[in-house]
Amino acid sequence: MAWFTHDPIKQHLVKQLLTPLLVVIIAFSAWVLAARSIFELIYQVESIITPEDSNFLAQVNAEIDRSLAIAGADMTTLIKDTTSFGTEVTVQVAAITNPFAPPQATPVKPQRRPSPPQPRPEPKPKLDASLKGLARLGDDKYLAILADSQGRSQAVRVGDEFKGWLVQGITAETVFLVKGDQKLTLVWEGK
Repeated sequence: MAWFTHDPIKQHLVKQLLTPLLVVIIAFSAWVLAARSIFELIYQVESIITPEDSNFLAQVNAEIDRSLAIAGADMTTLIKDTTSFGTEVTVQVAAITNPFAPPQATPVKPQRRPSPPQPRPEPKPKLDASLKGLARLGDDKYLAILADSQGRSQAVRVGDEFKGWLVQGITAETVFLVKGDQKLTLVWEGK
């Protein structure tokens, strides 16, 4: 211990600290070795695989190799290693088709659904007529003069008929006609 320091007080402190530390380390190491030896004696560790098991695995591997050779498979060695219990294991992959696999469905191309039919626009009501004039008869009462395509004129009020159309309403500038579910509006253009 003299190589640490020449001071006797420091030497004494180092001896006091290192001695118990070394004793603990040695005692712990001895305890670990003793515990391991006692464990092995009590449980008597044996090999997991027996020679019979090794022979059985070799026979199974040979049978698999023979079956794959009959099927005409192309075998590729992927892993060749020794296990922890000393037996060499070879993992092989065969490129064959599994006859028991469910059939693969052919992919179906998604088909466009036809767009729903567009509602046809209602045909515009057909009436060859024009509004030739309007006359006010009183409070919110009007008389309309309608003419057909041949120039024949007819004066109408609300409720009258013109060429199969019912006059539903008359305002200062328009005449509203109805035939079934069809509606027609004639507008005064001031001619």
